[in-house]
Amino acid sequence: TIHPQNKKVVLVGGSHKPWLYKKSKVYAHCLQRALLRAGQDTELRLNYGTPDQDFYYMSNAKYFVASTGGFSRLIGAMVRHRGGLQWREFDILG
Repeated sequence: TIHPQNKKVVLVGGSHKPWLYKKSKVYAHCLQRALLRAGQDTELRLNYGTPDQDFYYMSNAKYFVASTGGFSRLIGAMVRHRGGLQWREFDILG
């Protein structure tokens, strides 16, 4: 599992560019499948709410894996500010 105390990994994503959403959705499903095979319970939260709602939701995480974008970096800063732990995508993937 990602972290011994972690009960579930929630994959959050969306796109304001429709031509990119299909690729993002495929990537998220592949990542979910890999996590499930590794024994990690997962949930997909794709295009669930507004970007502001996603920001609030992710900023309150105890553990956060940031991607390379600015939105993700801001969320990571909020998670750290609130006492959570943040990793970057390449820290996890090697």
